[in-house]
Amino acid sequence: MTFRKALLAATMLALPVAAQAQPVSGFYVGAGAGLNMLAQTDVQPSGSENYGPSNSMYEFDNGWVGVVSLGYGFGNGVRAEIEGSFRENNVRSASGFGEPGSAIGASGRAQSYGVMANALYDFDLGSSFPLMPYVGIGAGYIWHKYDTRNLSLIHI
Repeated sequence: MTFRKALLAATMLALPVAAQAQPVSGFYVGAGAGLNMLAQTDVQPSGSENYGPSNSMYEFDNGWVGVVSLGYGFGNGVRAEIEGSFRENNVRSASGFGEPGSAIGASGRAQSYGVMANALYDFDLGSSFPLMPYVGIGAGYIWHKYDTRNLSLIHI
């Protein structure tokens, strides 16, 4: 890691403490990034990919997530926001396709695009406490896109 990247990472980690927690008043923009752990997914192949039983599944590597939000704080601890997100995971393995005695090689990825409307309440613990816990409720929708570029069956 270069010195420049290390300095950027240290600055980003120090920003929340330097900002000091306080109730949000007015419009704000938020962003976040992190680890996405997608659970195994059961699939029902169709068309030319109909290799076998309905208990086929994909397992995924850990991936990444990015979130952006635009909101408004009312100054009394209540906030409302719209949030957009993107998640991506690569396929680790596939099972259940084909006949018994087949090995499966798979590649591809799962992508998810989401939008949410959230209502949040911030707990103001005073200016001496650098964090501000909050609770919230939201509703939204996620679109999934599965790109399985290669599913190869090898009969043993």
